[in-house]
Amino acid sequence: MCREQCYYDGYYYFTAIHSFGILFYQVLFSEDDDHIHDGATVKIRPREPEIPDKAWQLIQWCCTEDPKERPTIDQLVQEMESWISLGQFTSS
Repeated sequence: MCREQCYYDGYYYFTAIHSFGILFYQVLFSEDDDHIHDGATVKIRPREPEIPDKAWQLIQWCCTEDPKERPTIDQLVQEMESWISLGQFTSS
């Protein structure tokens, strides 16, 4: 659960972006986020896994504490499409 869910009533797009960041972290690092959360509030940031820097930066951006500083879905798509055009994150 991201911080704003504790304070706001409802669900906002920036909550979904945070969830995407956590899911992306789990997929790339194959680890759950139990070490990120203590109860219902975020206590610490995840450690940097051995994944490409661009992926780590995107995860950090999605999980930025201030929800208004998180990327939009359009920004996420644009960033990830740039990885494809640069030949990053392709299956071998």
